[in-house]
Amino acid sequence: MKALDAAEVVLREAGGPLHYRELTRRMIDRGLWTTRGKTPWETVNSRINEDIKLFGAISRFRREGSGHFAVNEPPRIQPNENPGAREPEPSRSTMSFIDAAAEVLPSSGEPMHYTAITQAAIERGLIQTGGRTPATTMSSLLGTDIRQRESRGEQPRFVKLGRGLFALAKPAPLGLGSGHFAVNEPRRIQPNENPGAREPEPSRSTMSFIDAAAEVLPSSGEPMHYTAITQAAIERGLIQTGGRTPATTMSSLLGTDIRQRESRGEQPRFVKLGRGLFALAKPAPLGLATEIGRHNEAVREELKTRLHEMPPMAFEELIAALLAEMGFEEVERTQYSGDGGIDALGTLDVGGVARVRVAVQAKRWQSNVPPRVVREVRGTVGVRQGVIITTSDFGKGARDEADQPGGAPVALVNGERLIDLLIEHGVGVSRTAHEVLTLEELPGAEA
Repeated sequence: MKALDAAEVVLREAGGPLHYRELTRRMIDRGLWTTRGKTPWETVNSRINEDIKLFGAISRFRREGSGHFAVNEPPRIQPNENPGAREPEPSRSTMSFIDAAAEVLPSSGEPMHYTAITQAAIERGLIQTGGRTPATTMSSLLGTDIRQRESRGEQPRFVKLGRGLFALAKPAPLGLGSGHFAVNEPRRIQPNENPGAREPEPSRSTMSFIDAAAEVLPSSGEPMHYTAITQAAIERGLIQTGGRTPATTMSSLLGTDIRQRESRGEQPRFVKLGRGLFALAKPAPLGLATEIGRHNEAVREELKTRLHEMPPMAFEELIAALLAEMGFEEVERTQYSGDGGIDALGTLDVGGVARVRVAVQAKRWQSNVPPRVVREVRGTVGVRQGVIITTSDFGKGARDEADQPGGAPVALVNGERLIDLLIEHGVGVSRTAHEVLTLEELPGAEA
């Protein structure tokens, strides 16, 4: 049995925290784990700490004081916890993962972590799988099902509540379900309301849509519909676009900007008020905003340090976990083979229209990735989209090589973007929200 599996068995039997030396002694005494190393307790301590760093809140272990560890709930899925039994043979699921989740969640009556959903589905015989990471598959498929249904304008069956928690989605009001429409008040944007005038030629925007919205909203002094924001930005010459749906683009970009800033722990520039209305977000009190900014920057720096300290194999596992949280399906980490080759594979379903297959090379480096690595990846990925993810950065030569036409495309993700993605998707980082009270003018105060 592997060290981590044996440690989990012993800790569950103990029913409480154990020091890693006592934990190691019990693992060896029970014959659950054997090693020829001279300091087996240090090996156990190191591997549990690596697991906690890698998986964060969803690690199967948690620290309980100096050198003490306990089992963290919900547990990771184990095909069979009897150390003497064989792992079950792969077989076809009796029910799809999605249908199994829809069967399990109502009996709970509250949100469940995807590992707990998977555990319950296996225990109830709803699914049978010989895969090594059924919980990761469950998380990926639930996220994909939500995105696909939303993209088709359908009512999602599930809702993701963050930190791996899923619940059944509440049904939409009966009067506004599938196939029902209501009047939209704001008028549609017309590039030119003079029927005899030609439509303007497409040109590059003089300002981004986001910056244009930040310029338009203060002059209004109140929330505006995204179509009105777009109209004002075009009339003032802040943006120039030949697109046919500039208002839709504005709505999409404003929503994306809000989500990305919130997911990174930053102060959003805008707030969405429903029914297509947006407003400038009220800034947090200066002292509090400063402290939050300093704290979040310190977390980023600590995360960066931990990435550089991770063993290469653990870093590759982290990248595979990130792909799954980003919605990639069929994620698998390839056989570890030193410092070369492809480290992870995955497939992204784009709205049911296309499936993008990616091959990822993970580089836990301090120095910039050179052009030769880009060429090596391009020559290895075949028909897949190549991706290089590094803790460092890429020089101009590597970026130029990635942009070379005629070969397999290679996307580059540097250390700063990697940290952004980890924070946005809650991998190794958790997020805590607090209400902030702000004094405003009291009614009748001016009387």
